[in-house]
Amino acid sequence: SSLLSGGPRPPHRFSSANASGLRRRSSRRRRHRCHTSRGLVASLPFSEDRNVFPFIPSGFQFAKSIPDATFRFSLHVVRFAIPFAAAERTDLQSVSSLTPLLGNEALLVCLAWMFFVHGTSCEGCGQDEREALFKLKADLEDPSSFLSSWVGQRDCCTWSRVVCDNFTGHVTELHLGWPSLRDDSVFTGYNSFGGPIPDQLQNLTSLKTLRLSSNQFYHSVPNWLYRLRYLETLNLSGNQLDGKVSTAGIGNLSSLVDLDLSVNHGLKFERGIPESFKSFCRLRSLSLQNVILNQNISELLEILGECASDTLQILLLFNCQLTGQLTDRIGNFKRLNRLTLGNNFISGSLPMSLGEMTSLDYVNLARNNISGTIPTSFGALAQLGYMDISQNSLHGVVYPEIHFANMRKLTCFYASGNKMVLKAKPDWVPSMVLEELDLESWYVGPGFPNWLQYLQHLKSLDLSNSGISEPIPGWFWSISSQYYYLNFSHNQIPGRLPHVVPIVITISYFDFSFNCLEGPVPAISSNLTFLDLSNNLLSGNLFKFLCFNPSEMRATEFLSLYGNNLTGEIPDCWKTWPSLSSIRLGGNKLSGKIPKSLGYVSSLKSLRLQDNRLSGEIPQSLENCSRLVIVDLSDNGLEGKIPKWMGQSLSRLSILSLRKNKFHGSIPKEICDLQSLQILDLSLNSLSGALPECVANLSAMATPNNNTLGVIAVYGVQGQSLLDTQILVTKGQLLDYSTILNYVRSFDLSWNDLSGQIPNEIFSLAALKYLNLSHNSFSGAIPEDLTAMLSLESMDLSMNLLSRSIPSSLGSLTFLNHLNLSYNNLSGKIPSSTQLQSFDSWSFIGNQELCGPPLNVDCSYDSRLHSLIDGEEIDEEHALYWFFSSVVLGFVGGFWGVVATFAFIQLSTIPDSEFKDYMGKKLWILLMRLLK
Repeated sequence: SSLLSGGPRPPHRFSSANASGLRRRSSRRRRHRCHTSRGLVASLPFSEDRNVFPFIPSGFQFAKSIPDATFRFSLHVVRFAIPFAAAERTDLQSVSSLTPLLGNEALLVCLAWMFFVHGTSCEGCGQDEREALFKLKADLEDPSSFLSSWVGQRDCCTWSRVVCDNFTGHVTELHLGWPSLRDDSVFTGYNSFGGPIPDQLQNLTSLKTLRLSSNQFYHSVPNWLYRLRYLETLNLSGNQLDGKVSTAGIGNLSSLVDLDLSVNHGLKFERGIPESFKSFCRLRSLSLQNVILNQNISELLEILGECASDTLQILLLFNCQLTGQLTDRIGNFKRLNRLTLGNNFISGSLPMSLGEMTSLDYVNLARNNISGTIPTSFGALAQLGYMDISQNSLHGVVYPEIHFANMRKLTCFYASGNKMVLKAKPDWVPSMVLEELDLESWYVGPGFPNWLQYLQHLKSLDLSNSGISEPIPGWFWSISSQYYYLNFSHNQIPGRLPHVVPIVITISYFDFSFNCLEGPVPAISSNLTFLDLSNNLLSGNLFKFLCFNPSEMRATEFLSLYGNNLTGEIPDCWKTWPSLSSIRLGGNKLSGKIPKSLGYVSSLKSLRLQDNRLSGEIPQSLENCSRLVIVDLSDNGLEGKIPKWMGQSLSRLSILSLRKNKFHGSIPKEICDLQSLQILDLSLNSLSGALPECVANLSAMATPNNNTLGVIAVYGVQGQSLLDTQILVTKGQLLDYSTILNYVRSFDLSWNDLSGQIPNEIFSLAALKYLNLSHNSFSGAIPEDLTAMLSLESMDLSMNLLSRSIPSSLGSLTFLNHLNLSYNNLSGKIPSSTQLQSFDSWSFIGNQELCGPPLNVDCSYDSRLHSLIDGEEIDEEHALYWFFSSVVLGFVGGFWGVVATFAFIQLSTIPDSEFKDYMGKKLWILLMRLLK
């Protein structure tokens, strides 16, 4: 009856997992379709049906007018009916009287006979479905023409990415997702389908599988999709869908077996997984990664466990804003083999029941707030191959003989960022087949872990910040050729590295920074891509290291030897290092000139040579390094003028620090062309002249939230990134910025000999956070309107020749928490805004004509002056000049008048010897009162 009503059929033999043969199998099934032509015949084309119907003789022919669905339907009927036909029981009533079942089959024989006798015109799929697919193609953005086979009057069941039911001919599967397109010879992820999800799909009412993953579909999930009630597989992952998922609508898809809405843009369930999921009894895989749920994890597991606890095998809920505690309810999902709950807000401890889920082979609980210890029951997870519990708050002791007892299939274990202690017996021999191990921040020391020599499959190892204080044993270097990632940074490992490190033959990432290693820098192989030996006690020169094999090109991308005791000149053999994107040689005792061959490193993005003893000028060859984003040459003895070509050729610069050198001359106007510049530090030089007015062109400083720096990083073999750092003088202190470096905007020209007025344009840089123009010879007034500097946190204009009053608009800068206007020629009353009154008096001292709080200077005369000139446009400097002039003249005239009168009256009565003393005292008292 389901056949006759056109309802859904049981799954056919096609397996969607084997997508490579999708198109081939689809066309093979439909090879026997035909048009009407009663006299035409064709041989039976499929051998698989001969296995089902062995009674059909070889070479048997049917009329070609029979449709595919009818043909297969008839074969099923004939299989039951032929015994009765052979017995010549042609009377339908007599046939049906044998048994009710046989009667129904006999009736179907008659129907089948009608199809055989009366040929009908047909196509494999219905006209309405073919038209819907045509319209679908027309509405899709298909830049790579992957739907080129969807043309003409061909049966749509032969089209690529379309699968039809074997019996009804209805379209049941549509594979437009990139992971399912492996049969295409060219895969270009950026040439995927785009636009809103087409409405034409709602006409394919028999769809069981709809895959639209990894495309560019946008807008919300359409409501009509929830009416495709036969859907078993729905994959919309990797698109740009947003908005809310209808909780009422998705409840209609209770036949779902696989649901994947992961990695879209802002897709969310308003109140989390709805109650309707309690009826999803066939659910096998649920992936909602990066979908906002805002739900308690216990509530979610209770809903899913109502009906799917025995079927659910995959649960991927990464970055879903889940809260609450992970309880023992998780243990009810006995068949679960893949669990991802990472990057949420889950708290509490790890439940013991996790160790009872013996089917688990993949667990990701990273970046949550999980605390407590690792349960010993985890040792029973014999199928576990991958486990990530990194970046939580786990603590306690781990005994590997117990906690890893039966984890013989464990290949990847990530547990960094926890405060665990690993206590292994001296004779412990790991049974795992670990390939990647990350125990960063675990306490493994103080001895060097001997059990490493038994992990023969280990390729990636991170034991950074693990308390190791013993030298590296020789056996470790003999087995180190198996590694491609090695990180022992932030320990106290002493000793020397081998003269030629053998591990670098295969290794890509080598980090031994922040240790106590001594001796020269070892020679390395050309295969190494990341080398960090910074902050050790390495000494000697760099010639053997950099010029070890001058004929061999190096693949190194990141090189850091910062903070050692290296001496001598920087060798001029950088031609063999063309892949470098970051060079860090700062914090040493290197001398001489900057080598010209650095200009051959065209891929260079970050050049840090600060805090050395370099001299000479900046070589012009660096203009070839047009990809430079960071240049830090501070704290050296470089001289000459700042090159104009830096503003012309290094247009990507975001950080330029030349502080504490011997540069002289004016600041070139070409610096204003660096529109990506976020940090400019030219302090502690001998620069002179005026500040260019074109500073308004520094758009990265002028536009808030305009992040041009991005992540200055070199990506290692594991996709890790290393953020750059920068030391800045802000708020009167040397501060090291790293994690928030992308958001810093700083302009520092302090301690030079710059003069003239400060351009008004610099006060229009709305994104600027730190402004330091102190210790120069700037004159004139501070501009009245400073309201554009919305992001300003620190301003230092001290030790200049600035005059006139402090603008009241300075008090409107709400983020301003450091202000220094001391030792200028500022005058008048300090504005009474709450913001300015919150600063200490030292922010304003050294301005002789400045008064009012927070200074302990009375402004009574100043107030009187303002009352006299109220309503008149009088320059304040001239008003003060005439005020004090009139006071002095009046005092002189009045004084001598009083003195003359007083002297005339008293002169005759006061002896000569007492007259001088008396007048002196009176004059002194009068003068003091006047000054007060």
